[in-house]
Amino acid sequence: MSRIDGIIILSPNGKPLISSHFSSHPPSYPNVHIDAYNHAVTRNGSISGQFGSSDEPRPILWVNTLVRGGGLGNAGLCHLEREGLTFLVPISQEVNPLLAFTFLERFLETLKDYLGEVTETTLKDNFDIVYMLIEEMLDEGHVAMTELAMLKEIVLPPSLMRKLLSVAGVSGLQTPTTTPLVAPIPWRRTHVRHPNNEIYFDVEETLDAIVDRKGNVLSSSVWGRINANSRLSGTPDLLLTLIKPDQLSNCSFHPCIRYNRWNRDKVLSFIPPDGKFKLLEYQAADLTKGQLPFLLSPSMTLEENGGGLFLLQPLVLSVPHSASSTASASLSAAFPCTQEQM
Repeated sequence: MSRIDGIIILSPNGKPLISSHFSSHPPSYPNVHIDAYNHAVTRNGSISGQFGSSDEPRPILWVNTLVRGGGLGNAGLCHLEREGLTFLVPISQEVNPLLAFTFLERFLETLKDYLGEVTETTLKDNFDIVYMLIEEMLDEGHVAMTELAMLKEIVLPPSLMRKLLSVAGVSGLQTPTTTPLVAPIPWRRTHVRHPNNEIYFDVEETLDAIVDRKGNVLSSSVWGRINANSRLSGTPDLLLTLIKPDQLSNCSFHPCIRYNRWNRDKVLSFIPPDGKFKLLEYQAADLTKGQLPFLLSPSMTLEENGGGLFLLQPLVLSVPHSASSTASASLSAAFPCTQEQM
């Protein structure tokens, strides 16, 4: 079974903040990878200063290491940079690197849900929670529990009550009960109760397109996701029907979705987790034969000493939905500019 060696979190200045236990490797194993990463950053920074290239090292670095017994070995080092922090995952076995990066993204999502902002300060203030999450999510390098609902059954989120219990010498782990930790449905807590049964869906799409002056689409790429917030009691079994599901491709599903049902009927059948979760990610069909869902009428003014380009005024957004449903929409646009233009 595929496994990773562990996880290391570095501060903005490259010093270790948190490191998991690398039981199968010498004590110097984490430091070797930390030094290798910092050396790569320094080396790339000096090269970028000379040639104007990016100062970020390659996503996967090759590291020479020592193994138990004094021999030499090799390992890969996967890394992500978020909010000034660096997350390292060493790999000494034959493992698909996507496993490491997927785990890192899931670990970051979990930290954000627990801590809000993931910064050096919040990590230092919640060392115990971070270490307990690592212990639950990584079992001797094997990715174990990653479902947020189940993690919250074991590791209490930070709160004023939890801090008072910590001062009193009470652990942040839940009090053992007769209820087994492994629920019949891994992503949903048992005995969920809400005063009001409701679920919200939020569709986010990113459009990258080139249009001509008449508004016709020349080329486009559309990526989207469906986020959900479930507040349903018991064990609800839901069926979500999409309009023109054949236009979705490269779909990434939450484990709660019945994949065989999607392949057969192109509908989303699932028992949702409790709370916020990402139901589906997808790539939509391009719009080369259609129009954009909004009307963009740019205007340019030229004067003797300059001019102006107005892109977002007026802007009309059209979102089709049935008359019996409730929907709201918002649009944000990002435009590239040079450092001198900022």
